[in-house]
Amino acid sequence: ISGDKTQNLLWRLQNQNYNVAQPEYAVITIGINNVTPGDEPEDIAAGIIACAIEAKKQMPNTKIILFGLLPAGKEMNSSNRIACRKIHEILAKSNLSDIHYINPTSWFVNTDGSLKTELYGGDYLHLSSDGYKIWSSKIADLINQY
Repeated sequence: ISGDKTQNLLWRLQNQNYNVAQPEYAVITIGINNVTPGDEPEDIAAGIIACAIEAKKQMPNTKIILFGLLPAGKEMNSSNRIACRKIHEILAKSNLSDIHYINPTSWFVNTDGSLKTELYGGDYLHLSSDGYKIWSSKIADLINQY
């Protein structure tokens, strides 16, 4: 849902009827809307983890794929990119036993760390149609491997 933050998704998972849905796979990408107002990376990572754990609790037979944040911000040292990297470091160290964590950064940046600008809209936050094609292809590959 556009503009959602981790706390919004967590509330819906806890208070809506997600437990009646039992999809084979669920893909979760959340947190960038916490970065842009300047929430602390540690708090954002904790919110992402809480969402993933709650999704697994509500849908125990569902295979959960948790994407870390997609890189945001054109410059490698922009505050958004720095926050995203910190959040990925925390998520990578987390014990998410039945949750498959993926850091998608390498799909959207060049080897020198610069953003593949053709995969983004002019705000360097939202993907372009080419960016969504890459992402959906990677999701399909992951599901085939899972």
